[in-house]
Amino acid sequence: MSNAFMISSATIDMQLQNAKLVLSKLQNQNGQLMFPTQRDLEAQTIVQHTLRSEVLLNTTSTQFIIPVTAQNNMAGSQFPTENRLVLNDIFVCVDFNVSVAKPASATDTNFRLYNYGSPSVFTTANTANAVNSLYNKGYIQWINKQKVVAPHWDLMKHFYVPNQQGNAAPYYSTNTVPYVDEYNGAVDGFYPTSPNWIFNGAGNINMQLILPDALAAVETYQRLVVQYRGFLIQNSSQVQ
Repeated sequence: MSNAFMISSATIDMQLQNAKLVLSKLQNQNGQLMFPTQRDLEAQTIVQHTLRSEVLLNTTSTQFIIPVTAQNNMAGSQFPTENRLVLNDIFVCVDFNVSVAKPASATDTNFRLYNYGSPSVFTTANTANAVNSLYNKGYIQWINKQKVVAPHWDLMKHFYVPNQQGNAAPYYSTNTVPYVDEYNGAVDGFYPTSPNWIFNGAGNINMQLILPDALAAVETYQRLVVQYRGFLIQNSSQVQ
């Protein structure tokens, strides 16, 4: 198995029950429980869900805003492959992935995600090594309502070099048929959050990628892609 956890109906049910436990302790802005009784909680529609944030990378910045909510446009315009949290919803994150992509344009939707600097994909000089260095030196910091919830989430948790990798000429120089990088989208690059992270669509979520120094090189449209998987509770943020 390419990651430390396995997917089954039993583990997903356990994640759901743990998410309900976390939600039962959630308070609103007035310090009151948002779901005072078990019946209030069970009345909510809780479904599996994935949020997705994307950030254009460059060679000058050392801090990048990762937009989680729909109203957070400080990172620039929303890409068509993003799926942010809307104002009225709450999301319980159970695991997430930090990957890198090389779209052909700002509106491209036909690109793959990578958790390492594949030399057959990141072909511009020094970009493949720069992707690897991103995982080695970068970390994510999450501040919620001016409180530092996650001060230093290292990206090395998400670094994954597959057993089978793309190459312009595998084994023999006369063989021009490349392999495709092995990739299991269900688990590769994902790492569980414990305790679970709670995102409130109406909250002040400040998620950032932080680097000690700038990337040496990037492709023209290279992006950081962050996927959060967990459970969505719609129309429950109690926006006032």
